[in-house]
Amino acid sequence: MRQGSMPCPSILDNVLGPVTLGPSSSHLSGPVRLGRLARALVSFEPRRVEIAFNEGGSFAGTYRGHRTDCALAAGLLGWDTDDPRIPQAINEARARGVDIAFAVARLETDHPNTVRFRLRGPRGEHSEVVGTSEGGGAVRVSRLDGMRTDLDGQWPVLLARLRPGAPTDDLVRALVELSDGARVRANDGNLLTLELSAPLGPQALETAARRPEVVSCRQVEPVSLAPRPGASRTPLFSTAADLLYLAAQRRAGLSDLAVSYEAGRLGWTPAQIRTHAGRMVSVMRQALDRGLSEELPLSGGIVKQGGCRLHEAVRLGRTVSSGTMTRAAAYAMAVNEVSASLGLIVAAPTAGSCGVVPGALFAAAEDLGIADRKDALVDALLAAGAVGAVFAQRATFLAELCGCQVESGAAAAMAAAAVVEMKGGSPRQSLDAASISLQNILGMECDPVAGLMEVPCITRNALGAVNALMSADIVLAGVESAIPFDEVVDAVYETGRFRPVQCNGTAGLAATPSGRALAVRVRNWEAQN
Repeated sequence: MRQGSMPCPSILDNVLGPVTLGPSSSHLSGPVRLGRLARALVSFEPRRVEIAFNEGGSFAGTYRGHRTDCALAAGLLGWDTDDPRIPQAINEARARGVDIAFAVARLETDHPNTVRFRLRGPRGEHSEVVGTSEGGGAVRVSRLDGMRTDLDGQWPVLLARLRPGAPTDDLVRALVELSDGARVRANDGNLLTLELSAPLGPQALETAARRPEVVSCRQVEPVSLAPRPGASRTPLFSTAADLLYLAAQRRAGLSDLAVSYEAGRLGWTPAQIRTHAGRMVSVMRQALDRGLSEELPLSGGIVKQGGCRLHEAVRLGRTVSSGTMTRAAAYAMAVNEVSASLGLIVAAPTAGSCGVVPGALFAAAEDLGIADRKDALVDALLAAGAVGAVFAQRATFLAELCGCQVESGAAAAMAAAAVVEMKGGSPRQSLDAASISLQNILGMECDPVAGLMEVPCITRNALGAVNALMSADIVLAGVESAIPFDEVVDAVYETGRFRPVQCNGTAGLAATPSGRALAVRVRNWEAQN
């Protein structure tokens, strides 16, 4: 199996989360976490931070429209992805005496979402941190002061700076003994990165710092949902074939397997997992209600709110199509419009595709007469998470790398599987529906016009919700997918990575004459406001 961007993702945090402000999880949620990691990696209080985006990368052209600059500042302040103050973070940082400057530079990387931090302290201290946003809120820090490291913010990490030429074998054995199950993530130059099974206490940290090989050491806490001591780093399943085998062996549904997966991954009880998922259902519901009832300040102003208009047209009988499909499309648009207006949503699996899963699930639940049964919606959401966990381990949620097929496409696959389980279908039927929905959008480009998550993302969420419901109905009618889900995910990844033009969020519709004209209009609007 090809290893995707997340070898052991948390369903509640990396697949069905995080709970975040919109408009983009790779451009806002991930940068918040990168900022938090950058601040945690230095021992001084930063007074000036120079942040560079890679020339030609996705951030370089879209960081203002997606509020990536604000997100990075928020992370440096220690804020989380759901903090409503994120749009004001740069001003808040300056009020606290932290000067933050942004630039576009030629960095030594081919990753579209690379960020370089140069942090300076009040007494001349300085440090450099390089990291990437991996999609769906996942992150990775790869360089610290020119030395290779490897931090994804999911586990506690001990960073030890070593004396030049110091042997590391005895040191590694000693440090591993301090944290049962610790493992080396990177060992480069004078920097040793050790992933811990649990945070070290003060005495253990002091013991590590007193080692003769060690100049200094620093513990970095997770920026994602923290696993409990003893939690497993080995996922319960990593393929659709695993899911089907476990479902047959345990006589379980996908939602049950998602609970078991996350219980091992985080060390939580099933009740805690379902309670957390229930809060996510509530956030999704609140976003839907806002999108249908409020006038939203869409960040770029290049489109009018469409979800509430479509919903009203359905209610008045003014649409050609009607019923579940059209309501699902309206719901998906409404939720994604909340995201585009920097509102609070659940990235399932990304902020750019956040309307697909709730749009399909809420519309289907209404027709099945279970809209008021939160337990049924929680189960459906967890079933979606099981499919998303397989997708994350085989591919990526980063549209800038593989196109929108890994955002709204992955969301449609997750939603299709969830609707089948909600309707009483088998795990195999759920995965067949996920497979068909992915086949329907193979090759979709990532091309936000004017660097904003409005065109075409909002209407693609509508398409994703309808795709999910139709795929579910096709399978429930007795049709099987000719291509297994695992193979379709692999095809999605291959299509995205080896296309003639690398996806970086600036091609497709964004490169059309109208798209370029709208980008100029938005820049002028931003300059005047």
